[in-house]
Amino acid sequence: AVVSTQSTGDDPDYTYLYLAKDEIEKLIEKLTERKRQADKSFSVKLLEKKITGLPMSLVAPQRYIVSTERIRELDIMTDRSDERQLVVMSDVLLCLKPLTRNSNTVISTSGTAEYQYLWDCLITDIELTRDVNEAKSAIPEETPEESEGSQALKDDLLILEQIDNLRMQLKGSYTNIRFDKLAEVQDMLRREI
Repeated sequence: AVVSTQSTGDDPDYTYLYLAKDEIEKLIEKLTERKRQADKSFSVKLLEKKITGLPMSLVAPQRYIVSTERIRELDIMTDRSDERQLVVMSDVLLCLKPLTRNSNTVISTSGTAEYQYLWDCLITDIELTRDVNEAKSAIPEETPEESEGSQALKDDLLILEQIDNLRMQLKGSYTNIRFDKLAEVQDMLRREI
């Protein structure tokens, strides 16, 4: 039987055919969603095969790749930069070192390792800000008075540490000197700083 969009309710099979059509459409939606989930899972499996030194399995329920970005990591101390591949997944951020210069995509079909694992971070541990100025404004700046006070505490702590080092060099036993108080003062200064 052919279901016609022109069928009317007078046809005795109309109701059954209409219900069957609805069921088929629901099945198509379910299958499409399952295929989408399988494709996401497959891309994670492919990525995992491309990484050496990975300390954990990337394959997990509900984990999928959101985005991949090629970046340059700059070491300002050595003025050196290295290529990195950031992989944003649904629950984790991965930083990878590309093993070849020409690899522009994270997921390829070859079976060889293309990336070295560097580090990962849970997405929930990442705090984002709009821009650098906003990030800087979130860090309270010391006033000149606080800065001077902080420096004075650091200087005092340095002197106390020098005294403690001298105490260690003492040859005799001095029971009247309370060295535990020196440690308490040092701890207090460290907390203040």
